[in-house]
Amino acid sequence: MRLIMFFLLIFFISCQNDSIYEKYHSFENNMWNTDTVVSFSVDIKDSLTNYDASLMIRHTTEYDYQNLFLFTQFSNLNDTLEIYLADKAGKWNGSGFGDVRELNIPFFTAKQLNIKNNSFYIEQAMRYAEKEKIINLKGIKAIGLRIRKSEK
Repeated sequence: MRLIMFFLLIFFISCQNDSIYEKYHSFENNMWNTDTVVSFSVDIKDSLTNYDASLMIRHTTEYDYQNLFLFTQFSNLNDTLEIYLADKAGKWNGSGFGDVRELNIPFFTAKQLNIKNNSFYIEQAMRYAEKEKIINLKGIKAIGLRIRKSEK
């Protein structure tokens, strides 16, 4: 009996989430409108600690494209990210069961943050040929942000 309790304790400790912030923004009808800018505001307790952040993307297997372009803004730094949700053969990257997949993408590593008002903005930037916007990007269920203390 003690052996079973020991293994259960180890199991629960190993499954413990070490995130200091984790939040998702879900999209109605699995559709991300080009006018919807997702924002996350993070307050932390220790500005001397380094943090890692990752973007979390949940999508359905009905997503029509191999990649996802995002405009991001953090600390007045603007960037465009291209994230591959599938390989060239059409096999989905990330993990999941059924028709939902989740992909975690490193956003930054070993960065110090402010105590208050760390704002992250994410906007879908998908385009058709000739740079025509995709107004309603279907198949995107949610986008999230996870921040953890860095091991570096």
